[in-house]
Amino acid sequence: MKKTRKHLTSIFWSIPVAGAVLALLFESDSIVPGTMAGSVDAEYISQSIMVLVTLAAIPGALRLFKTPKVMADLKTCKELALQKWGTTRLCMIGVPFVLNVLMYYLFMRASFGYLAIILLICLIFVYPTKDRCAAELQNDTDKE
Repeated sequence: MKKTRKHLTSIFWSIPVAGAVLALLFESDSIVPGTMAGSVDAEYISQSIMVLVTLAAIPGALRLFKTPKVMADLKTCKELALQKWGTTRLCMIGVPFVLNVLMYYLFMRASFGYLAIILLICLIFVYPTKDRCAAELQNDTDKE
């Protein structure tokens, strides 16, 4: 389980680092910020999609390990399933986070920044601690 936890922890920390690298690139003018600021249609569509993706990703990621498919997979495959579904859960939060940071700098709209902050806060709730990994390997039916 130590190897799996280390893998999940590296993915966990790569998410805010990717966001920080994007911010650093835009803030240092390596990439020009606000290049799509005048495109109202693209902004509206992007904002609508990112709001929906964020609203779907948060409860989906937080409840992923309660679905019957994942619980059954964790019961049979243990470590491999924990790594697969843990990575999936982190990506469900991480990918929209990085996209929201990117959209924030492309459109220079605070709403994308707020969505990124919300996702960053939600990321804290899925940090792969030793206790969390052990608890997720325990099936709820085993506790009853």
